[in-house]
Amino acid sequence: MLILGLAAVAAITVASLVIFAQPGEEPPAKSYANDFTFSDIIVIEEGLTAYNLSLSAPAPITDSTIDQYCTYFDADGKQHYVSYCTTTALVESGATVGNINIGGTVDGGPVLAVALVESASLDPGRAEGVFEVMARTLVCDCWADVRPGGFASIQEWMDEVRMQFAASDQSLPLKSRISGLDQKDLVLEISLTDNLYLWALVVTK
Repeated sequence: MLILGLAAVAAITVASLVIFAQPGEEPPAKSYANDFTFSDIIVIEEGLTAYNLSLSAPAPITDSTIDQYCTYFDADGKQHYVSYCTTTALVESGATVGNINIGGTVDGGPVLAVALVESASLDPGRAEGVFEVMARTLVCDCWADVRPGGFASIQEWMDEVRMQFAASDQSLPLKSRISGLDQKDLVLEISLTDNLYLWALVVTK
């Protein structure tokens, strides 16, 4: 199974351009009682059918690469690791175009979900649908009501990141973080490697 490189995404906290939500635009600390689980990958797969995308069966990452594909940085820049992680291939027309990784512990459940989507152009394209399904399933179906970070939709958030990245020299990845939506953090990242754009959405509890 092909696993796209999370290390190139997660390890960019310092060497990156960063967009943060403006003060006063933080979402309210309202709970929507959504504590995501490993089995939510089934719900995500069902949602992706609307975008003509499918997922392979989840497979545990059992070797040392778990620290490469299932690690994340919190808002303070501290790196966190997990002891258990599953990965699924994101498939479009028979070709692997990304991955969804969910990590945490077997007993305690997941604390991290990462969607990685490759694109030949800067246009978010398929990544937009994947990230909408991820946010709706793992966080809440509340984006339009809450408008986290002042963005009316995932699409609007991605458009802002895309425009900022297009205006840069694209030599450094760009990251945008939204905190506090149903007590979760969402980090949107984009990078360019070997003429391919890699979009990533990281959701952490």
